[in-house]
Amino acid sequence: MESHSTIIGIVIALVIIIPLILIQTSQKRQKKNSRKGFMEEASKHHLQVKTPDFWGTYYAMAIDETANKLIYSKIIDAEHQVTLVDLNLVDSCDIVRTQRTHKNKTTSKIETDRIDLVITYKSKNKEVL
Repeated sequence: MESHSTIIGIVIALVIIIPLILIQTSQKRQKKNSRKGFMEEASKHHLQVKTPDFWGTYYAMAIDETANKLIYSKIIDAEHQVTLVDLNLVDSCDIVRTQRTHKNKTTSKIETDRIDLVITYKSKNKEVL
């Protein structure tokens, strides 16, 4: 009777642990591929980035200080959509946050839905990103 309980416990533990391990390795692989793809995109545009910032597996941003350019990448359908910004042409840059407030009887909580980087160029014929 005691050995049956032990075997059942081990099986239940394996049923819980194995999917968690598989999910973790899959996420690590996705992050590694995302980072590698971003660095390849940067080198395609002849940029040398030292400290890129990544958000999850879909967004990345970095600055090439010698070329004075910003590169931003968003992965959609396994394809990098890259935006390059020449910082010599930028007049100003603002951060715009979209937030909402959740209230219940005792607490109020502010949640950020979106953070946008609004870039204004010196030349008026350039579009605002």
